Amino acid sequence: DYTAKLEVLCICKHWDAVTSAPDYTAKLEVLCICKHWDAVTSAPDYTAKLEAIFIIKQNMGHGGSHSLGIPSGKGPHLVGCIDIMTDHTIQGSFLRLYYPCVHCEKHQQPLWIPRHEYYNGLADFLKHNRTSTDYILKYLYGSYRVPVEWDAPFKSDGKYPLVIFSHGLGAFRTLYSAICIEIASRGFVVAAVEHR
Repeated sequence: DYTAKLEVLCICKHWDAVTSAPDYTAKLEVLCICKHWDAVTSAPDYTAKLEAIFIIKQNMGHGGSHSLGIPSGKGPHLVGCIDIMTDHTIQGSFLRLYYPCVHCEKHQQPLWIPRHEYYNGLADFLKHNRTSTDYILKYLYGSYRVPVEWDAPFKSDGKYPLVIFSHGLGAFRTLYSAICIEIASRGFVVAAVEHR
């Protein structure tokens, strides 16, 4: 019927947002919010927009909980990561390096989306209002942490092949962290490059 066709069109329009979500629960959240996107964007102010998102998430059964997040790698290696920037000009390179590491007692887990400017990039790609998208994405994913050890010592007991990971259009170096972590946990060094 026409309602189902419109739902399929809505999902296709937001397909990159759906596929880039870190786990199945997050994918369902994105699909649910995409299905009700008009209700969110037509809300008169930011408070009403956040209320609309809260109601949508509550109806999904977990009321805004961030309990699942990004999965850890399933391979035999603990994963560390660090950001590397060479030549701080437009000709330079910027990447996040994921690698097998040695456990460090005092370690931090970096944010999945490290800066709010990335929300603006996603909003531009999806052709949505930057301000409302910033609030929505910050609410949904702002506290997600990447399950790696930040700047941990490299595990130097073997040879690890290098994989260069290039993110998709409208994305950034950390969006596919779950995939990069999984690859690194299986004994690879993964360089997730940032495109400009």
